Amino acid sequence: MSLFGRWFAKKESPAAEKVRGLIENAWEHATEPKGAAESARFGAELRERLILLIEKTETEIGQLALGFAEKEGVMMVHPKLLDQIRQQPDCAILEPALYLCFPTTDARRRVNAEWPSTVKRYRDKANTKDTLREKSLALAGFITNNLDVAASIYTESGGKITLDPTTPADELAEEQEMQARLEEAACWYRVIDELAFRYLGSDDRALFMDHLQDHLVHILALEGLPPDVICAVMYERTQEYGRYQRWVPEEGKGTKGTLLWEAAKHVGAPIGAGRHPVFLHAFGLGFLERLQQALVPELLTSGQK
Repeated sequence: MSLFGRWFAKKESPAAEKVRGLIENAWEHATEPKGAAESARFGAELRERLILLIEKTETEIGQLALGFAEKEGVMMVHPKLLDQIRQQPDCAILEPALYLCFPTTDARRRVNAEWPSTVKRYRDKANTKDTLREKSLALAGFITNNLDVAASIYTESGGKITLDPTTPADELAEEQEMQARLEEAACWYRVIDELAFRYLGSDDRALFMDHLQDHLVHILALEGLPPDVICAVMYERTQEYGRYQRWVPEEGKGTKGTLLWEAAKHVGAPIGAGRHPVFLHAFGLGFLERLQQALVPELLTSGQK
């Protein structure tokens, strides 16, 4: 084992239950919806504090405090950094937030593998206010671990779906990928809102969606997106997407004015693929595949009599 490897004694959570716990604990104090602006601002503040603690620790130890094993797709945390975080009065919030700031492929694999079990946990739980909040937390965690449709299409095409010559052919720039993730999150929010309307009563739907919005923007801000950008995009897309009555076109009808087609234009724009026909078609298929995996009807109706 390398010297770097010996220093890192703690790896990312060894089980999907742990990952779920990180998501839930980070917001267990938020019993009532806070609103997008406050939720995003709080996420950005947590990220800034964690980065300062990382820099402080690295200055003290003279080496990296965070490491990422590329092959395994896991994040490794230096024990000294954990000590710094646990000395903070709000360490119960800061420590889980660390893992949400830097999502990894390993975390995504684990969350997705355990998602059916997560949904089953609510099979016999009535949709009380607390349960709806818990469900929104869980679903936000699933969604943010699956905001990779655009990135996957780009990678699988070898970068050939971009119409922007400045976009690198090997991999997306971080800012491009984050902007695409935000656009995908806005599409998810619109689709989940329609499903909540279908499967929940009006009061439950409103509460669930308010919590879901809080958690989505909070996590996106933890990942590094500016709060004002998050809120602006989510608001603008909510207004626009409410006009589209169908997700996909009826047989024999055109794609214009259908949700996933119009959303794909926004999702693809940051990577130069917003007008590429292959991307526009592929996005809808990739999104629907992930939506099916989300088991939203089962999650929302579990515990209902």
